[in-house]
Amino acid sequence: MTEIYRGTNQQDKESRGWIVGAFMKEGLSISNIVEVKFESIKKGRVRENKDTTDQLHTMAILAKGKILFDFKGSQEPYLLDKPGDHVIWSPNCYHFTYAYKNTALISVRWKESK
Repeated sequence: MTEIYRGTNQQDKESRGWIVGAFMKEGLSISNIVEVKFESIKKGRVRENKDTTDQLHTMAILAKGKILFDFKGSQEPYLLDKPGDHVIWSPNCYHFTYAYKNTALISVRWKESK
């Protein structure tokens, strides 16, 4: 039998926006391969991210809004301002973000395949 899972915004709030990952509680949302998050970010929010995902690559994809990613050691910050703009970084990459507008962001994390 085919399995189908429909999540809700309330469930996402309870899991801090995470939709798929090893830490999820039920069925098709559980994965040891990939983690997926949907996040609504308010205009003006600044967040410092001391990334503790020492084995995971991360990709942030802009759904709407405008957000700046500034990575320690990078020559320039990365501005995502068009839907589909994205940035990918390696494990243990310290950075901060600043939302210029109300923003919707999809984050995907995965282990490097060798």
